[in-house]
Amino acid sequence: MKFKLLLLLVLPGLSITLSADTVQVSGVMNIFFGTATLSSGASTSQTMAVSADTEIGSGVPADIVDTVLTGLGPGIVDQILADPTVTSVMPGFVLAALPGLESANGVGSNVAGASLPALLSLLETQDTTFVVASDTGPQYFPDPSVVCTYEDLFGPFASHPGTTYDLLVNVNFYEDNLQLTATPEPASSVLLGASILMAGFLRFRKSSRALA
Repeated sequence: MKFKLLLLLVLPGLSITLSADTVQVSGVMNIFFGTATLSSGASTSQTMAVSADTEIGSGVPADIVDTVLTGLGPGIVDQILADPTVTSVMPGFVLAALPGLESANGVGSNVAGASLPALLSLLETQDTTFVVASDTGPQYFPDPSVVCTYEDLFGPFASHPGTTYDLLVNVNFYEDNLQLTATPEPASSVLLGASILMAGFLRFRKSSRALA
């Protein structure tokens, strides 16, 4: 059983509200996960993968964005793992992946909406050729009525004394599962036979030209 994960971070301008000493910044963390079940004859194998992207508002100054992002991932992940609303329904491999996402935190690729393509790329990386028999498409997990919002505070910083940044992050989970069917490759014996026939044909043509 194979397991893969990828974390991507993006920085769009979301809405903010200001107060005297606190800057409130909204954010969104999207976590995509899924499985790819590969059928090859009578045997099956399964690949599991997780990817994520984080969007935060423009209220965090550019000189401390990296510092905030580096701390934001672990802070939010720790709250997710302590939230029974999530842990009671989330597949175990996703929960197991979260610390890995946490350690991979950083500025990332800055490509908005890259999580789903990244997930599909991970799931479709197989050791054999295949066709996609079915794809559920990303489904909100467990259902849209479950809203997970977490808060993390940062600052003050030396470059911004007296200011605290209050990040409120909505975390969305999406599940996408694939069914893959292996496609047979030409057997080596068939290729060898074809090579022998071609070589014989070329020798025959050469001999025919010589006789002519």
